[in-house]
Amino acid sequence: MIVTVSGDPRPQSSTLDLAERASAAIAAHLGQPAPVTVDLAWLAPHLLVPDSPEVTKAVDLICRASLLVVATPTRQGGYAGVLKLLGEALPAAGLLGIGAVPVVTAPEPRGTHETHRQLADWLTALGASVVDPPLLVPDTLAARPRAVALAYAARLFSDRAAVPSRRAVRLSA
Repeated sequence: MIVTVSGDPRPQSSTLDLAERASAAIAAHLGQPAPVTVDLAWLAPHLLVPDSPEVTKAVDLICRASLLVVATPTRQGGYAGVLKLLGEALPAAGLLGIGAVPVVTAPEPRGTHETHRQLADWLTALGASVVDPPLLVPDTLAARPRAVALAYAARLFSDRAAVPSRRAVRLSA
């Protein structure tokens, strides 16, 4: 099961749209069913409630995923704080054995790289195997989510995809 996690605190954000489209394109390449979405814009208030059934359900979905597509806008030079709250709700090493595709949006291309590094480190600390290459998108391209998602999935599954880093994994079709 592929699970999309949107860390954008704004409802119906362009980051959420891009992440869902990227997840769907990846699922199509892998012959998987439609991905499920955990939208932290909706879940955020529940993350502060002990034993919240909404959080329990979201954590269960995330921990059962075979692949996560984790998206965040760049906020104050890093990933969205609502993802940090989600991380506190996850069990230690709760993402062990799960592949994770980082999706980062930012006002300008330079802003995506530092946020990606931080997000990849966070995912790795939770046990995930980070997929390389990530999807790093300046806001100017986020306005074309379908085209960006399809191009990314094609690149991810092409023979010319970037060589994985030591903490990254490659997906195969």
